[in-house]
Amino acid sequence: MDITKAFKFNHGQVWNSELQLALAILLGIIFLTLLAILYLRYTQKKQRYKLFLHEMSPRGFNEWEIKRIFNYLHRHDIDSKLFLESEKVATEVIHACSLDEERSLKRLGFDTKYLIERFLQKQRELRKKWNKK
Repeated sequence: MDITKAFKFNHGQVWNSELQLALAILLGIIFLTLLAILYLRYTQKKQRYKLFLHEMSPRGFNEWEIKRIFNYLHRHDIDSKLFLESEKVATEVIHACSLDEERSLKRLGFDTKYLIERFLQKQRELRKKWNKK
C-alpha cells in the first residue's frame, strides 16, 4: 500500500482549503503571541521607568536627563540600583549620556566634598536641636 494514499490530498493540488485554513490559524496564533509578548515588555519597561523616575526626580535631575539615563541603562541591561550605588558605573553612564559629570555625581551623592558638607550640616542641625532642649 502506498503511504500517500492514506492522506486526503489531491496529487495535483497541494494547497487545498483545509491546509490553507490550518496555516492561517497557525500564523494568527503566532502573531497574537508575539503581540502579547511585545505588549508585556512595553508595560514592564513603562513600570520600571516610572519607578526610576520616582527614584531620580528628588535628586534634581530633569525628565530629559532621567529618560536618557534610563534608556542607556535599559539598553545595556544595567540595574538601576547598581547605577545608584556604584560610582564607577554612574560615571560610565554619565559619560555615555553626555551629561555634566561633576554636577551629576554631586546629585547622585558620590562627590565626597558634597557628602562631607552635607554630613557637617546635619551635625550642626542636630547640635542646635539638642542645645534647645
